[in-house]
Amino acid sequence: MKPVQSRFLLNSLVFILLMSLAMFLSMYIKHENYWDFANYHYYNAFAFLNNRLNYDIVPASVNTFFNPIIELPLYFYIQYFNENSDLIYALQGIWGGLTLFVFYKIYLLFFKVDNLFSWIVFGLACLFVLSGDATYTQLGSSSNELPLAFLILWGLYILLKMIKIPNTQTLKKFFFAGLLMGIALGLKQTVITYCVSAGLMLMVCYKYFNKPFKSIVWFAVGGLLGFLLIDGYFLYKYYVLYQNPFFPFLNGIFHSPYFDDSNYRDPRFLPTPATFFIWPILWNFPGYNIKEIAYFDLRLPFVYVIFMSFLISYLYKKKLKSYFTQHPLDASLATFIILSFFTWMAVFSILRYSVIIEIISVIWFIKLFYWFFERKNIVFAALGCSVIVAVLLFPLFEDGLPPKSNKKTFLEVEEIKLPENTLLKLYNFPTAFVIPEFAKHAQFRALAYKQYNCQHHEGSDFIERSLFGKMRDEISKNHKGPVVIVFLNKSLFYDQDIRKLHKKRLKCQEYKKKHSMDDEFECSFTLCRVWNSIEDAIIEEIGDNYFCRPLKNNFTNLHICVPKELKTQILGEEND
Repeated sequence: MKPVQSRFLLNSLVFILLMSLAMFLSMYIKHENYWDFANYHYYNAFAFLNNRLNYDIVPASVNTFFNPIIELPLYFYIQYFNENSDLIYALQGIWGGLTLFVFYKIYLLFFKVDNLFSWIVFGLACLFVLSGDATYTQLGSSSNELPLAFLILWGLYILLKMIKIPNTQTLKKFFFAGLLMGIALGLKQTVITYCVSAGLMLMVCYKYFNKPFKSIVWFAVGGLLGFLLIDGYFLYKYYVLYQNPFFPFLNGIFHSPYFDDSNYRDPRFLPTPATFFIWPILWNFPGYNIKEIAYFDLRLPFVYVIFMSFLISYLYKKKLKSYFTQHPLDASLATFIILSFFTWMAVFSILRYSVIIEIISVIWFIKLFYWFFERKNIVFAALGCSVIVAVLLFPLFEDGLPPKSNKKTFLEVEEIKLPENTLLKLYNFPTAFVIPEFAKHAQFRALAYKQYNCQHHEGSDFIERSLFGKMRDEISKNHKGPVVIVFLNKSLFYDQDIRKLHKKRLKCQEYKKKHSMDDEFECSFTLCRVWNSIEDAIIEEIGDNYFCRPLKNNFTNLHICVPKELKTQILGEEND
């Protein structure tokens, strides 16, 4: 058999095995980011396909304006296979399989895999990838970081291969690598850190390229084209509708009247200037975190310490230039990881966005593994095994894993038969996921109220500010048909005791003081999302004319309120 055919067959076999592994794991663990799915992943795809932008008034708050293209596969899976959640999770796991295969291709640039021991080590590398918090908790979920990781790592593989084998460099390959990363950026702007890091890596490592200036230009052109292919339509549409092509982001530059003159971002997990360079060391300690729930995993801090020690050591010894000369492939990947680490910490510092760093850093864990065993010393071998086992086992002790779904049906929302021309009012969130389900039986319009998703601004919530609140109130004022209310029930009717409300406020003030928060609203968002203001608004809305009860679904605790005279028509006979 010819070497090319043999390599193709081997790659095909590895592809099938890795794809099967990822799909099986996804189907087995059934992790779903329930909050984001219920808030916008499902709704945004539906809204795009049914042209509901500005028809429904921001039911998913800021997330209403995220690019819906990446949400379409899961949306269609639910439409056709909703009764078989195992199949949907397996299909969602395809992204994990593709990411694993690209990791395998990058792995081959650094290590030979040609005997039993080397295959065992590669299996260990796959365990490192799959056990990482950012990877494991998102495998099969709708969070969409793994599809982006696949595209970014594919582009990175093309660049690294050209660095390793300079005679394979062509401008078309630089263009294609940029195109892949630009597509990823168009799908979801959270990968901006990796696109920037890749571009900076090319500049730092320009001596490795035959035509450095043209190579970098073609990479940038490919990135721009990929971004415009995916996001160009929405850039134009948002400019026409809101006078800001990146709405609601960068509004401090474009000054859309639909939002504040500020550049919206999520600062919840960002380090302070004083803690920036020691942030990875701190985030496993109480009071410092990079995700919404408890987190403990030493792999990223370990990688950070290793790389910073390496960088400081080579700078001190003035050997960094010689390292770049003697080890172009290692130096290029190290540059990408370090730049990605710093840009990610500076822009987001949100754990699930670090999935690409987490995956590609495994290359250095394997290098460390080989280094320990090449010492041919039992002490080194034992130490190496201890470090590796510890890193693999730490995630098992984490309490904050996503809940495992045991439902045969992926999405369950009871059938509600709204009358035509109903106005659906959604209080608090996540609630938008009911809109596509209700729309299967009737035409209606949805308006959002009291979402409380403006943790970075003083004053009111996103929907209440500027023109969106005015649009919503005008629609509500002119509406002549029935009104139905759906709300997220977290504390409604349970915190009417003034002592309990006062206790919650005191807890919130303590939290604010501890974390040096200047914004009272940020404090309320963090600890006391559902305040008596929401309760009062709903109570005033429903009065004595509505019948309320829980809305059956498998994602969150919703209630529905319908006019008493329509409760049988909307909810059916068994409505108590």
